[in-house]
Amino acid sequence: MPCDCHREDNVEIQHRALVLLLAINATMFCLEVAAGILANSTALLADSLDMFADATVYGIALYAVGKPHFAKRRAAFASGILQGILGLLVVGEVVRHFLYGSEPWSLVMIMAGAAALAANVSEQQLWLLLLVCRSTAKVWLISSSGLYSEAARKEGS
Repeated sequence: MPCDCHREDNVEIQHRALVLLLAINATMFCLEVAAGILANSTALLADSLDMFADATVYGIALYAVGKPHFAKRRAAFASGILQGILGLLVVGEVVRHFLYGSEPWSLVMIMAGAAALAANVSEQQLWLLLLVCRSTAKVWLISSSGLYSEAARKEGS
């Protein structure tokens, strides 16, 4: 399916979508950090860091939209480094909970998990609406894996 949109229009569409996605993820990051601390839940704190990572990736992508390929490569590399650092923070939190013990508050976890799932479904719907060019379709494929892993993580928590 050929792309019938103009490059400038596509950049504007991508910019607006990234701003919305950044807002959704930043909001969920704040909510899940608060819920994770309140519920004493490593799972919610880890998911909040995932939302933070997604928000940061969208922020970096906002920088890269319409830029040359080398800028996009640098943005992707920076995103990968951030993901690795956040993963190490989660491991540290798990070790802390293992050493000192804790009992999470399940009701808060369920409510925050449902809100996170709703946010991820909203993101997927946004990406569905933006399937106007092949490059956006690639993002949908990458982003949709996040929804399925999110649903599996919530089910396993």
